[in-house]
Amino acid sequence: AMMAEIQPTLDMMAKQKEIQIVSACEEGEIPMDPDLIKVLIVNLVDNAIKASAEHTEIHLRAYWRGPRYVLQIIDQGRGIPS
Repeated sequence: AMMAEIQPTLDMMAKQKEIQIVSACEEGEIPMDPDLIKVLIVNLVDNAIKASAEHTEIHLRAYWRGPRYVLQIIDQGRGIPS
């Protein structure tokens, strides 16, 4: 449900560069403030949009690995220099 709440915001952020946000997220009770998680995701996706070329995709994945909730944001940007 949380991703459904912020997906329109992410899509609007990506619209100018015609970037598609593709989400695949497992739901569940995350032991953290949901508002902080939303801010974290929006900030990370914003960074991915800035680093990505137009007409690309950003993949947002979230899933449980044992007791941990893993969040991945995968873009096709230039990456961080070594």
